[in-house]
Order: sequence, then C-alpha cells, then structure tokens
Amino acid sequence: MRCVIGGETYDYRDDIRRDEAARRSFDDLARRTFGLSFEGWYQSGYWQGDYLPHVLLRGDKVVANVSVNLCPMRLDGKIWRLVQLGTVMTDEAFRGRGLARFLMERILETWENRCDGMYLYANDSVLGFYPKFGFVRAEEYRYELPFSGAKPSAARLSMENAAGVRALLDAFGKGNPFARMTMADNEGLLMFYCSQFLKSGIRYLPESGAAAVIEAGDDALLVWDIFGGGGLRLSDVLAAVAPEGTRRIRLGFTPKETEGMEAGLLREEDTTLFVRGDICAKLAAERLMFPLLSHA
Repeated sequence: MRCVIGGETYDYRDDIRRDEAARRSFDDLARRTFGLSFEGWYQSGYWQGDYLPHVLLRGDKVVANVSVNLCPMRLDGKIWRLVQLGTVMTDEAFRGRGLARFLMERILETWENRCDGMYLYANDSVLGFYPKFGFVRAEEYRYELPFSGAKPSAARLSMENAAGVRALLDAFGKGNPFARMTMADNEGLLMFYCSQFLKSGIRYLPESGAAAVIEAGDDALLVWDIFGGGGLRLSDVLAAVAPEGTRRIRLGFTPKETEGMEAGLLREEDTTLFVRGDICAKLAAERLMFPLLSHA
C-alpha cells in the first residue's frame, strides 16, 4: 500500500516472508541495527505466519519495521491472545521522520481488537515513545532457588537432525506442567532460539519425553523452560539436567509451586517491559513473568 509520510512516499507492507528481495532487505536492516539475522531461521522453515514484520519500503529498500509476534499464553488454564511487538528499527538515514509512529498506529488499528493485550521490550533510548500509544511500564518477577544434588542423566538433544527437532516439538506441544504461564503455541519462536543461540542447551529425558532448555554458568544454571514431563516433580527434572557443581538455579518461567524459592524483580540492562491491556495488572499483582523463550 502506498502512503505519504512527511511529504515522502513509501510502500507499506505487513507480510514480507515470501518476498525474497524485501525479506533480505529487512534482514540487512536487522543485521545493521541489532546484529541479528532471520534468514537462516527462514531457510530452515521455522519462520511461519506467527511473525509478521510491518515494514516501510523506499523503493526496494526496507527503511523501517515493527514486527507483530502472535504469542498466545496459557495462564492458569485460560488462553490469553497476546501480541508482542519487536524488531523495532529504522534505517539511520530515515530516523526522525515519523516512520515508527506510522507503523505503531497502523498496528494498533489492525490488532488491538483482535487480541487480549500487547507487550514489548524497549531499550533505554526510547522509553518515552511507547506511552504515547497507551503502553505502560510493567514489572516482572523471576524465581530462583539454592540447589544441590545434581544427578545429570538427561541426554543432549541435537537440533541438527529431524528426530531431535521432532522430540523437542512433541514435548513443547505438551506445555510446561510446572509453569503458571506458558506459550500455548508458536513453534517458530521456540525454534528461533533452539535452532540457533541455545541449540547446545537442549536436554531430553527419554523415559518421560520431557525436554529442557538450559544455559549453564560457573555454578549457576538458567533453566529457560521445560516442556512435557507431567508425571515428574520439578525437582526431578532439575536434578537430571543440572551439571555437577550447580549451586543455584534461575527459572525462565513462573513456577506453579514456589515453596523454597526466592522471587525478585527481574532487572535487565537496557530493557524495560511495556504492556497494553489487562495483563499488566496481573503481572505485578501475581508476581509473574513472560517465559524467556517467548521474548521476540
């Protein structure tokens, strides 16, 4: 769709996945802005219709983008149809022309009545931008616990073969039985992480079909998420996936049972959560966090 912004003409598009020239231009802008590439994710077949870049093109060049990520969440048995905005970027030569504002307004017009709420993570340079569109700051809480008694028995699940990917996706389909809030869908977003940055951290318990995504430090373990394993206790899964010497575990999801755990405000450098809709009040009042693997 042709549009005029500040006296200049642009082409507005809300789905570029199958347009190779536009997709590669989008990828080039993402590389220059964030150091991220989406092309390998696309070529692997994991970029599906849940991730929708809304772009402005000048000629054949993508000069601005705000992406819509469809992120349905299951919270205490209810499905919340949430939209997460991300990959907000403008080519340096086109900044200050109102392009991001145009995209935000178009997205709100299209999506606000088709979802139960929206959220996004903003860096410190744009904290004053999103309140103009009805977004408010929100707090998240992360849970962690002291740990001992690691009995590493989980197998490493390879993302380099179809059987490994299938086992992970089968477990993902069963959800996280230990979490209050878990992604109800969006295999593509899961595989954005697990086929790239976290592919060496997938662990599998073949007896139960449970899978865990982990990231180990010196004596601390970040458990990004757990899928399947409904017949197990959380402590059993943690013992099976934790390396020897682990003394502390941080969870990338809000657990159902919090006895023996510590809840603290989640603070990340140059990252602030903004929310639009009823989910905001629940996050603070009930000490929740969006699953780490749902961040786009």
